[in-house]
Amino acid sequence: MFEDCNPRTLLDTIAQQKADLLIAASLNMYTAHKVRVLFLGIN
Repeated sequence: MFEDCNPRTLLDTIAQQKADLLIAASLNMYTAHKVRVLFLGIN
C-alpha cells in the first residue's frame, strides 16, 4: 500500500510485481490503462 505515490512509482511496482489488478483512487485510472492492468476505482 502506498500513501503518497507518483505514477512512475506505480508503473514500476506493477511491472516488478507482475500485478493483475490495481485498486486505487480514480485519478490512477490512466496509470492502470497505460500498462493494461485491470482497475478498481475507490473514491
